[in-house]
Amino acid sequence: MIPYFCFDKIIIGPVTIYIWGIFIALAFLISYLFVLKQAKKEKVDTKIIHNLFIWILLGGMIGGKLLGQGGLSFLGGVLGALIAATVCFKLTKTGFNLFFPIADLVALIAPISIAIGRIGCSLINDHQGAETQLPWGIVWPDGVIRHPVAE
Repeated sequence: MIPYFCFDKIIIGPVTIYIWGIFIALAFLISYLFVLKQAKKEKVDTKIIHNLFIWILLGGMIGGKLLGQGGLSFLGGVLGALIAATVCFKLTKTGFNLFFPIADLVALIAPISIAIGRIGCSLINDHQGAETQLPWGIVWPDGVIRHPVAE
């Protein structure tokens, strides 16, 4: 059994840095840099990528918060990001012929980005999970052994 631990923040004087936020920011940055690099190879205007990722960031945060019941929701973030990307393409009059090629680039890096975010979830023990007797169960402070999950 794994003992319970919660590494949720780093406090440096008056500044509090939340671990989960670091991992989400890292995942977003890696995605952005990957898509930007691939877009340059495919001769896509990088200004489109810059604008799009600002919209995706804002849409993802808003969507995640609206559907998060006090926290952030993964599916709400994805829905918000898709809506924001669509709005970005319409407002900037970027041809929708680029929407799917760019979406393909995002899809390539998405699993790695999600995994990075889930590491942050694991460090803060965000998802309690079901009771278990399996060897990788986490012994919670109340003494119950729970299987870690990603919701």
